[in-house]
Amino acid sequence: MAATGRTAPPAAGSRSSSGRRPLRRRLAFAALLALLVLFVAEVGGALAWWAMTGDWFTWSGAQQARREVLADDAAARADDEGDDDGEREQRAAQRAANRGSVVHPFLGFVSDADLGPVAGFPVTRYGFLDDAPPLPTRAPDRFVVALTGGSLALQLALYAEDVLIAELQKSPLVAGREVEVVRLALGGWKQPQQLFAAQLSWLRGGEFDLLLNLDGFNEVALVPENVDYDVPGWFPRGWRRLMDRVPTPAQQRRIGQLVVLREQRRDAAASAETTWWSPTLQCLWLASDRRRAQRIAELAREVERGDAAATFAMTGPGTEGRDRDASRVEMVDVWSRASRALDALCAQHGARYFHFLQPNQHLPDSKPIGAEEARVAFAEATADMSSSVRHAYPLLRERGRQLRRAGVSFTDLTQVFRDHDEPLYVDACCHVGRRGYEILATAIAAAVRRELDLADFVAERLEAPRQRLVFRSPAEAEALRVRAVAADGRELDVSSTGMGARYTATPAGLLDVREDGSARALRRGEGELVVAFGGHELRLPVVADWPDELVLEDGRPCADAQPRLRVAAASDDGLQLVCAGLPQGPFRVLATSHLPLPADVRPGERARQVVTAVLDGEGETVTVPAPTRPTPDAPLFVRVYLVDPRTAELVCASNGLVLSAR
Repeated sequence: MAATGRTAPPAAGSRSSSGRRPLRRRLAFAALLALLVLFVAEVGGALAWWAMTGDWFTWSGAQQARREVLADDAAARADDEGDDDGEREQRAAQRAANRGSVVHPFLGFVSDADLGPVAGFPVTRYGFLDDAPPLPTRAPDRFVVALTGGSLALQLALYAEDVLIAELQKSPLVAGREVEVVRLALGGWKQPQQLFAAQLSWLRGGEFDLLLNLDGFNEVALVPENVDYDVPGWFPRGWRRLMDRVPTPAQQRRIGQLVVLREQRRDAAASAETTWWSPTLQCLWLASDRRRAQRIAELAREVERGDAAATFAMTGPGTEGRDRDASRVEMVDVWSRASRALDALCAQHGARYFHFLQPNQHLPDSKPIGAEEARVAFAEATADMSSSVRHAYPLLRERGRQLRRAGVSFTDLTQVFRDHDEPLYVDACCHVGRRGYEILATAIAAAVRRELDLADFVAERLEAPRQRLVFRSPAEAEALRVRAVAADGRELDVSSTGMGARYTATPAGLLDVREDGSARALRRGEGELVVAFGGHELRLPVVADWPDELVLEDGRPCADAQPRLRVAAASDDGLQLVCAGLPQGPFRVLATSHLPLPADVRPGERARQVVTAVLDGEGETVTVPAPTRPTPDAPLFVRVYLVDPRTAELVCASNGLVLSAR
């Protein structure tokens, strides 16, 4: 049969060249291409994260960012539980408009007790963050200390009260007595609010042995908030906004937008929890979150500077033609006169008064600030704030010297951080972390003790309970307890550097001696510590020695387990660590640092630690590269933490490890 040129159809069961195999190949190629595109996109997302934050993308870092947003929202909403939607929105609007404050007939404003706790601290019916009314009474076995000022004074009382009490109890006049600290300070306060608070407490029957006033920054930095709206600088902060009890329609719209944006920000952070695995999606969330946060900050400022029609209740006499500079000078006058009035008031009631000018990062040459701290301390500072400090603080310091010459116990603390190069400031305003408040509390107590204890004291010799200092761990500080002994047998604890003690350790870098007279070994070795006071010297031999691998018997247990950390293997290339008994959780990290890692981080404490690895899944073993040490012989501190990202609360922590160079 002749060929017809037609191809016979394929037999049953045969495969065409355009059949299933090529289709599968095309699908496989498409899948590989999609994976490649996804990989490139994820790498691009990680690079974009680095461009936005300055840090390489890590899943723990992204989770930390989401956790902070959710924690902020949880804190803002915690007081609204049980309200219906209308009440919740009304409370949120009120909080946005007045920062949780209410007008007070004598003190300008206080915290709104109806809104519940602030940052976890109770608010009394008197409007102060305390657990008792500000009406203490004196007793032979009790020493009552009132602390007044703005937010720095308040946070010192909240976060370093224990240090203040311990340092004051070194005085023979206070030793053996219970020290009660009364918080007469509030965020945003400035003179004459401190004066009026003390007066009101005494009028209501309160009694103090000691009144500590820590202020100065608000008096000059907050002037524009009033003066720019025709309100006298010496009126309470944001007085026009506080008196605007009926917002205009435009103001109501701003408050509504503010509430909606905060809800959207919370919902977006919660949604980002479900896409934790994608650097690209996390980067997109971070970019949108930053835009929302910026708009929220802008709206909050607009709410604070609402456009309500001015009334006499809002402006009083007005600025009377004074501009910002003239109003700051006027505020310094008020500040100085109020301090003299407080001194006289305390003398009238048999109490001692001490005034302290607070430090600030915007005062040139007041603290060495490196790149890490600068990103926090100056990043969002306003030009008005920085200018106020640079131009008005010299005037405050001069008036302080005048107060001192007039007999007021005034201490300039603007240089208290001058020899501290470690990061202390935690925002662009004026606030510090736990370590900063410890330094302040020690300096304040030392200034008090210099006047209470050293007036008629002449040292004859120095003594210490131990003639040899032995450090068996670099994680714990040892109290030195140096005593000066007078000719009549009186003894005085002069361990604090603020009392005049001077410490010199040899060789250099062996010990770190803090302001309160405690010391921590920085490395292993032997040497000597020389203590000098009033022309006298005390020499103490020092031995610092511990194993290459030191297991600390500490940690914070979980509800039903105690995580236990140990080294499985170590080499020059890295560490293999095992943490047994660590419960499952959304945020489990191993942290390393050249500084001790606390097992229980206290409020206001900034732990300078590096998240080395995230412990995901069921695994208890983690391998990390050999960490960098500041010096070859410096010890390395290691600990594992479990954190709840919804509340930012520490759930539990393993024991600590101290690894020293072999």
